[in-house]
Amino acid sequence: SQLKYVRSNFVCQKCARKYPYKDGIAICLGDESAHMLKQAQIYDDEYAKKSYGTKLEYWQQAYIKRIAQMFDLDKPQATPKRYLDVGAGPGHTVIRLAQNNLTAIGCDISLTGAQQAMKMARRAGVFDRVYYVVCDARNLPFKKQSIDYISCIMLLEHLEHDDEVIGDMARILKKGGSVYVAVPNTYLHFWFFMWPINYWH
Repeated sequence: SQLKYVRSNFVCQKCARKYPYKDGIAICLGDESAHMLKQAQIYDDEYAKKSYGTKLEYWQQAYIKRIAQMFDLDKPQATPKRYLDVGAGPGHTVIRLAQNNLTAIGCDISLTGAQQAMKMARRAGVFDRVYYVVCDARNLPFKKQSIDYISCIMLLEHLEHDDEVIGDMARILKKGGSVYVAVPNTYLHFWFFMWPINYWH
C-alpha cells in the first residue's frame, strides 16, 4: 500500500498526508463529493441498525462460492495472495475469504460497516489476516499492481462515476490478476413469468 503507519496515523508515502487509524481501520477520506458523503451516511445508518453475525444469507454464500471458484482458492497457493473487496460493507466476503489463508482487505465508504467487519473478523478468528480501509472507491490507497484478486459486488450502480472506480481497480490489479464484478439486473431483462418472483425476492 501507499500508506505507512506512523504514531497512530497512516501517512501517504506519495503526498505525506496523514490519515487516522481507529479500531484497526485506516480512514483514508479526503475531499469526497456531496453524493459520496450522502452514501456514507445512508450506509452508516443502515449498518448501525443491527449487529452482524458470521452466518451468511443464501445470496452471500452464492457470491463467495463463485468468487472462490473463479480465483481457484481451493488450490494451494505457491505465494501468499492479496484479495480486495471494493464496497465490502460489513465484510462477509472479506472474512470468509480470509479463512482461505488469503490476506483479505475490505474497503468501504462506511466507517460503521468497517467497524462491524473488524468485530466479525475477531469472532471468526481471522483478525490477523483482515485489513479494512475507509475510502472513496475512486481513490483506492494501494500501489499500482499490488492486488491479486478484486471483487466489487453491488457497488457500481450506486456511484456517479463508476468508470473512475473501474479505472482505479485496473491500476492496482497485478498483471494476470482477476476481478469479479456484479451489478443487479433490471426485471425488464428477465422472462416476463419471472417478474413476480424477482419482485417478491
